[in-house]
Amino acid sequence: MRPIVGFLLVCFAVLSSAILVVSIGSLSPYTQDTAPKVAFFGSLATTIAAVVASGLIFFYRRLYHGRSTPLMAPVRQGLFVGILISLLLALSANQLLGWWEALPLVIAVICAEAFFQADRLRTFTMGRSAPMASPEAPEEPTS
Repeated sequence: MRPIVGFLLVCFAVLSSAILVVSIGSLSPYTQDTAPKVAFFGSLATTIAAVVASGLIFFYRRLYHGRSTPLMAPVRQGLFVGILISLLLALSANQLLGWWEALPLVIAVICAEAFFQADRLRTFTMGRSAPMASPEAPEEPTS
């Protein structure tokens, strides 16, 4: 992992956590307009995304131990998780959340991550050639 990316991720996590703490301390959901609520849910999403991305980067570094660590996958997965949790909480706060609303959101996030993983696997295997036949086995003549 590049040091600048780790530093930016930590700064992003600290800044969004500070905004989240300030908005929790000064926000009354019953008397505020939509702008403070948007700030709260936005800072919640970025805090969760930064924490999840940091945890996944730590996990990938332990998993790949010595090899190059993928960097965009944990950040993307952290963003997906942060946005999903924040969106589900926003729908719940407005009393719009039910199983039939939550399930398509979760499935959409899973499908989006599967799309990116399939793209990574396709580019990973594109450079490899098909296995060749062994030279010891003679080919059968066709008549």
